[in-house]
Amino acid sequence: MLSTLVLMAMAVAAYVGFYHLVLYLKRRKDRFNLTFAGVCLSLVSYDAFSAGLFSVSSAAEGAFWQRGQITSLASITAIVFVFVHDLVGQKMSRWVKVTLAVIGALAVINFFTPWGVVDGVSDVKTVVWMGVTYHESALGLGATLLFVITIGGMLYCLLLLNRHRRERRYLKTIFVLVLPFFVTAINDICVSSGLYPSIYIVEYGFFTLILGMAHSLLTKSVQVHEAVEELSVRLEDRVRERTLQLEEAHKVLVEEAHRAGMATIATGVLHNMGNLLNSVNTSTGLLLRNVNKPAVRKLERANTLLRENIDKLKAVHEGDDRLLNLFDYYLMLEQPFGKEHESIAHNVQRLQNVTESMCQLVAAQQGYADSGSYSEEVDLTGVLNDALTMQQTVLDRYQIEVQRQFCSVPTIEAQKSKLLHVFMNLIKNAVESLEGTPNHPPKLILEVVASDRDIHVVVEDNGEGIPVENLGKVFSYGFTTKDGAHGFGLHSSANYVTEMGGTITARSEGVNKGAVFQLRFPTIDDTRPSA
Repeated sequence: MLSTLVLMAMAVAAYVGFYHLVLYLKRRKDRFNLTFAGVCLSLVSYDAFSAGLFSVSSAAEGAFWQRGQITSLASITAIVFVFVHDLVGQKMSRWVKVTLAVIGALAVINFFTPWGVVDGVSDVKTVVWMGVTYHESALGLGATLLFVITIGGMLYCLLLLNRHRRERRYLKTIFVLVLPFFVTAINDICVSSGLYPSIYIVEYGFFTLILGMAHSLLTKSVQVHEAVEELSVRLEDRVRERTLQLEEAHKVLVEEAHRAGMATIATGVLHNMGNLLNSVNTSTGLLLRNVNKPAVRKLERANTLLRENIDKLKAVHEGDDRLLNLFDYYLMLEQPFGKEHESIAHNVQRLQNVTESMCQLVAAQQGYADSGSYSEEVDLTGVLNDALTMQQTVLDRYQIEVQRQFCSVPTIEAQKSKLLHVFMNLIKNAVESLEGTPNHPPKLILEVVASDRDIHVVVEDNGEGIPVENLGKVFSYGFTTKDGAHGFGLHSSANYVTEMGGTITARSEGVNKGAVFQLRFPTIDDTRPSA
């Protein structure tokens, strides 16, 4: 009966052991499967030797099977040591390694020498109430020492599991199920030592040990799966976040490429416009010189002479009314000719002034278009004045009062074209803000001051202001409150300022209370590395 039960237990342990061995071979990083397979296969070995021991009829026949039992027990103890340390995530100390070495040595000694089982000394145990008789040999010093180490080792494993079971929930079950195995191992040692008559039950206690180990592996696998799912969710969130960032970056790059293409086209257009304006300016100058020639003055002197001698001419040509009327008509032409001459001279002069202004504006634009993407020493005040010049038409259209509060400041190292882009955007936004508040005289204040190591530029208007909830979003890509706008101007301006080592901030007290944009740039001495 006992042999049949043992064989059934052996079959179950063999199946579980080989299954986890295959799992380990497929995934060698997970040593839990290897140690668990080792315990199961060692249990198969123990059950095989137990079945053989139960079937013998004398102590001499059972000596071999008894030695095999003790060796298998040593193997189980050693592998359980390793499994428990792996399970709790704790490295084995030097003393544990020494203990494992001692267990291995005792296993070899017990199997091949009389130190384990004393040959010729019979120790027959009969359990009357069960009708079972064990034909064993007396235990030697090696087996006794191995039993003591096994008990101590199992107690150590229990303490180790108890220490970590609160922080690792999968340890609670194995801690509970190791207790029956611990009790059955003590029972078998006491029975083997002859302390009381009973049957050996440790092979059944092994089932609780395997069940606990299997449950721990399963629970740990579930936790790993949950962790993987959580990491997958986090990864999906990170991927989604990165995708949005990449899409935003792609939009910025597309916009930058579009702007770069527009800049290239604009450079060609500016070049052609410059040539045409130079021609117009030259022609206007020639026209103005022709207008200012003294032909009209000669007409005035001729009319004066005619007026002085008109009476004599009328007396000479008395009776010729047509000729006399011609003299009067000729004198009447002096005044309209003079007015038309003054009007033409004034308009030609104005045309020349406008043309010269356009030539200067185009020249300034060409200067910024040719500045490229390299950094250079830049006069902030000069760039700000250029930005105002380029926006002068709009400023005049809305009759915006511009107050310049420029102090003498050092130069900074920056990309001139990007700096102009920043100032143009800020002035343009201020003009649009002032356009929406016609209830008071529009005012734009530009201030440039220097501190100890920085230069500050302030662009302030008394326009429609910025709602408090929007202050933190004005520099975000795509944020705009204007119809048809793309929300790129302030975002690109903030990026440009950051690239040049500066900062830009916005503040407003609310709607219809104006807005202030403050820029800070380090001076050249502050940006250069110290020697």
